[in-house]
Amino acid sequence: MFLESEQAYFSKFHELFLESMRFRLRSDVPIGSSLSGGLDSSTVVGTLTGLEKKEMHTFSARFKSEKDEGKWIAEVTAKSKMLNHEVWPEEDGFIEKLEEMTWHQEFPLASGSVYAQWCVMSLPRKWGVKVLLDGQGADEYLCGYDELKYFAIWDLYHRGKFASFLHEKKLFDKNYGQHGRLGMSFLVDPFLSWFGFKRKVFRNGYTLKEQLKFYTNTKLGELLRIADRNSMAYSLEVRLPFLSHKLVEFVFSIPDHFIYREGKTKFILREAMKKVLPESIYNRTDKIGFAPPQRAWMESEVFKKKYSESLDILASTSLTPGPDQFKNLATSTLLKVFLK
Repeated sequence: MFLESEQAYFSKFHELFLESMRFRLRSDVPIGSSLSGGLDSSTVVGTLTGLEKKEMHTFSARFKSEKDEGKWIAEVTAKSKMLNHEVWPEEDGFIEKLEEMTWHQEFPLASGSVYAQWCVMSLPRKWGVKVLLDGQGADEYLCGYDELKYFAIWDLYHRGKFASFLHEKKLFDKNYGQHGRLGMSFLVDPFLSWFGFKRKVFRNGYTLKEQLKFYTNTKLGELLRIADRNSMAYSLEVRLPFLSHKLVEFVFSIPDHFIYREGKTKFILREAMKKVLPESIYNRTDKIGFAPPQRAWMESEVFKKKYSESLDILASTSLTPGPDQFKNLATSTLLKVFLK
């Protein structure tokens, strides 16, 4: 899609997102929103304020670890004037609810984040809320995951946009260098392509848009299934404003530099919704979400005891434990719940 100016792209995104929000606010029961403190959920909550939904409730998970997003949640709450309610998931509760969650999911739990979301979903009906807005979906088509940033930078190099590549590489190293480097392998990509070869990292696509399409078509489905099962366990309906088909189709039609730019993911979202976001959220370059301290949980005595029991279950079904203790526990729990 070609529009006459950058501002026109931002305005179009804003228009489509507002349309999606208004559509998902149609209800004869109370509506609330999840709030992680990240860019996506903060956008949803900030937009609610602009739509004069000032007395709505928001729901958040907090953690006693460096992954806690309390300071950002507080900033969004202060700006939006919403009524925020918090839950503090811990390892004892995870072990206690493990079998019940597995029964509802009918699948081995992928990570402790499933429990964090489960806890958030348990809150709304206590406050009379029966429909929950959620920011899920934007990461997949707006380059929200850490690994997708690499493809955004590599794509500039592959297309010969070397000035932009060097500029973005500098910002990448500044914003994300403590977590990973671009490496040097990408330098040979153009030569490999001449001979019809690609590195394995490009098995799902060579360009940024191809990667975003793959994430949207494949990885998003699992997350939606988990959220649907968690919410239905509490008879709660979840609505996802970022998954308006008009909005998704628009983003896939725009140039890549509106998606990743100036060392920031979701560039068009940030610019389009700048007025409703606290400045600190607008400038965030890290991604956490409802991420519990899973590693610390696995070192607790309650986890170790449960894990010891799981080994007996695996042995009784002639399964050999793998190196991932969490997966072993999740698998044994599934067997216990459904093979009683």
